[in-house]
Amino acid sequence: MRFWLRIHRYLGVFCAPLLLMFAVSGAAQVWRLHQQRKNSSWTPPPALVAAADFHMAEDLGGTVSAQLFRWTIVGVAAFLLVTLLIGVAAAFKTSPRKMPIALTLLLGAALPLLFYLLAVRAAPVR
Repeated sequence: MRFWLRIHRYLGVFCAPLLLMFAVSGAAQVWRLHQQRKNSSWTPPPALVAAADFHMAEDLGGTVSAQLFRWTIVGVAAFLLVTLLIGVAAAFKTSPRKMPIALTLLLGAALPLLFYLLAVRAAPVR
């Protein structure tokens, strides 16, 4: 278990800066804070626009550096998956009571999905 926790620690620390940036820029994008309002009532700060562009990375083209960036993001996503699985396994292994861990995991999966499905159902048809 110590080996896996060490892997979890280093992968987590490696991924933390990018995960933080994606979390902040993604949350801002949910509210479209990276876009200027049509009536000019909101002008996003340049750093937020840059973070959103970094987050989406749609206009990079096919250069070698663009491919390296994309593969780095894929690698970090893989590292996050590994560290997530190790963290969940460690939570179950180190907790004397498994049911609260299982219920918390289930709620963490079910609530966002439920709220999304309710929002999609309530959204006006375009």
